[in-house]
Amino acid sequence: MADLTSLIKRESRRLGSDLCRIVPVAQAAHWDFFQRWLALGHAGEMGYLARNGDKRANPALLAGAGEPFRSMIVLGIDYHQFDLPVAWRDDPSRGIIASYAWGDDYHEIIRPLLYELDGFIRGQTGRTTLGKGLVDTGPVLERDWAMRAGLGFTGKNCCTIHPERGSWLFLAVLFVT
Repeated sequence: MADLTSLIKRESRRLGSDLCRIVPVAQAAHWDFFQRWLALGHAGEMGYLARNGDKRANPALLAGAGEPFRSMIVLGIDYHQFDLPVAWRDDPSRGIIASYAWGDDYHEIIRPLLYELDGFIRGQTGRTTLGKGLVDTGPVLERDWAMRAGLGFTGKNCCTIHPERGSWLFLAVLFVT
């Protein structure tokens, strides 16, 4: 199993992931807090956050084709590529948008990475069922899993903060049986 873990981590790096950890699928650590947060109306117009609560609480319920998901591969992809030139940043005629939005849609970049990583794992294990890859598009509390996996901690900015990379991370998960 240790060899498979090493192979998965190496392949995830080859595909473009900066951080890769594997954890067992379990109950989300901050589910109770998340429910209270929703009840207080903090989700605003993001009603989708209240859907699929049972799956958010316990991702094992995101059943794949056949047997339940047992492991979650948690990826961190560093999106900090460069700082804005001072002249641009200080120019009042320019709007400043979040740096994660400077490039292509990260969903379209990370999703294929997850598909390829799942294909690689299936090739190594002989598994025939597909894994389930999510890039903040499914009922998963990604920050909980990133913290459990050791990718970092959740800061006051509500982002996962890695000790060396800061909060410049996209998070993605791949569920496998």
